[in-house]
Amino acid sequence: MTRLQLRATTSDESPPSPRGQRVRDAVMEQAGRHPDRPAVICGNDTLTYGELAAVASSLARTLDADGSASGRTGILSHRTVSTVALALGVWLSGRSFVFLDPAAPEDTARHVRSSSGVSVVLDPLTGGTGDRAPRGCGAGIGDP
Repeated sequence: MTRLQLRATTSDESPPSPRGQRVRDAVMEQAGRHPDRPAVICGNDTLTYGELAAVASSLARTLDADGSASGRTGILSHRTVSTVALALGVWLSGRSFVFLDPAAPEDTARHVRSSSGVSVVLDPLTGGTGDRAPRGCGAGIGDP
């Protein structure tokens, strides 16, 4: 099983963001300060803070431009760097998300989507989206 890691600052780097700061704001702050440093590592794949911010910002703009993407967003919870980028992008758009089990039986998946108010589902592995999905929501960052 591949382990997903989010990089934290070490003692020789800038101090962590103030307590109570939103995760999305802290990540974007780090992207501004250290765009070339690793932010997300999953197996052999790494996203720098700059790459993470670029992918997430692009998704946020896409979601903002598409009225059908209002409401909660589902993200298939594959262990990839793209999953983290999609989650950050949804947060940057001001929406909430629900992680969905990609191995769940269809009846279960349909129930979870319906009961949680999911209006669009993003798949970080394929870059594909579910019904009523805005165009261009795929992560597009080299995941298998």
